[in-house]
Amino acid sequence: MRYLKWTVIIFVIFCVVLVLESGIFEHSQHDIRYPILLQETTANDAQETEGTLSAPQTGLSAAPESAQPQANESVSFSAEPAEVNNITVGSTDKASGYKFQIELTSRGAAIRRATFSEFDNRSRENPEPLNIIMPATQSSGTEVLAMANSEFMLPDYNRQLHLENLYWQSFGLESSPDGSVSVRFEVTISELSINQPVIKITLDREGFRSDLRAVTAGYRNTQGKFDIETESIKGLEKANNRKILEKPGFDFVWAAAVNKYFAGILVPLPGDGKTYCDWIQQVTARSYDPDGDSKKDSGNETVGVNLNTVPEDLAAVGQNGSSRTYNFRLFVGPKEKTLFDQNAQYKEWGFVNVITFRACCCPACIINPLAFGILAIMKWMHGFWPHNYGIVIIILVFLMRLIIHPLTKKSQVSMSKMSKLAPKAEEIKKKYANNKAEMNKQMMALYREQGASPLMGMLPMFVQMPIWIALWSAVYTSIALRGAEFLPFWITDLSAPDAAYTFPKALVVPFFGWHI
Repeated sequence: MRYLKWTVIIFVIFCVVLVLESGIFEHSQHDIRYPILLQETTANDAQETEGTLSAPQTGLSAAPESAQPQANESVSFSAEPAEVNNITVGSTDKASGYKFQIELTSRGAAIRRATFSEFDNRSRENPEPLNIIMPATQSSGTEVLAMANSEFMLPDYNRQLHLENLYWQSFGLESSPDGSVSVRFEVTISELSINQPVIKITLDREGFRSDLRAVTAGYRNTQGKFDIETESIKGLEKANNRKILEKPGFDFVWAAAVNKYFAGILVPLPGDGKTYCDWIQQVTARSYDPDGDSKKDSGNETVGVNLNTVPEDLAAVGQNGSSRTYNFRLFVGPKEKTLFDQNAQYKEWGFVNVITFRACCCPACIINPLAFGILAIMKWMHGFWPHNYGIVIIILVFLMRLIIHPLTKKSQVSMSKMSKLAPKAEEIKKKYANNKAEMNKQMMALYREQGASPLMGMLPMFVQMPIWIALWSAVYTSIALRGAEFLPFWITDLSAPDAAYTFPKALVVPFFGWHI
């Protein structure tokens, strides 16, 4: 009886953990989905010595005295003036053939917004195309734009130039012979000697349940083994909204802002025939909360990642070494293993490591292969028959129950024998209450005589547990289930809670006027 009691307690604790992790108690927001965006961005910085303007007019400011050397404080810097210019590439019209529409801005030479044409935000009232990249807002009200070239540090002049507030010169859409189009931004600054841009990526919020927003950095050692460092949005809020991600002994490969289903992965491309990027000095995970209240989750918080380059000494204009080019590859899309495996470059970069399952009490080395296997089986069954993931899940659960039935039966038989032996076991406990060694000896003799074992009652359950955890994790994180319906009139989204009634965002208590 005692073993049965502990079995029930362990099972209840396990269920409570799953319920809490599912985010069922979080208030819901409009949900979102993301397909694929792949682009390459090049930052090419040129320097010229021209006339001077006062720093405030161009968004350039001095660095704090404590942060930089004291030298040449009288020198001012300027940038050629440019106008505000937003350039749109692609379309949100499904019939256009474009997967997305991307809006670039001359402010900071950044991505302002990326909107996909094939997926909407699943709003029940007014479904609109999904925004996967959009500005993050700080508590001060300042917008942080994705891929903005942020800071130029000039130690010799004690200056920190904030290029994210500067309007760069834009050249409009430029067509290439292969039919692709590109957008180029340029800024010319006088007295420039060192470059340290900062790259930012932001993702919109996943609604309904916990969207697992986090920042992940991928690292690879000399043997080719990948490892990741991850920090969730909750962890960042506890760490004062900022944390450096590093992995000693590993080379940095990419940084990503991720949520439950999607990832924005930025890969700084190595140069000079190297296999890793040696010009990234520091990777910093960030969280942004416009409300400035980390204790209150209002749904408008987001995460980002800053990449700081190593300091560079640049020669004068016209001389060798007067410029430095940084190449990046940006992937924005679903966290789907099939997609990552089919692309040799994604496979080499280890993008599959952004897919994480909730292993709970089981090691990831056990859960991940099981979950990936289950996802592959589900995808095969869906393509073969019956083209409905709800029915696929029912069939899969039935098959798994059938396969592990011998283990289940053995556990149930053993527990049944243990329950029948409970009266005799109690007699032995009373008889040898003062002699623990003899009591244990008599108990083991009783179990051998009746062919029962406490271990055999528990062991099959623990063998089954990783299988069910893997199944639950696979279903919970599968991008294929996002927006998939079971029946047209019931459970129209298998990734969302099955709600008989959807409450409004705020409930007003009569008479008191309280908003819940």
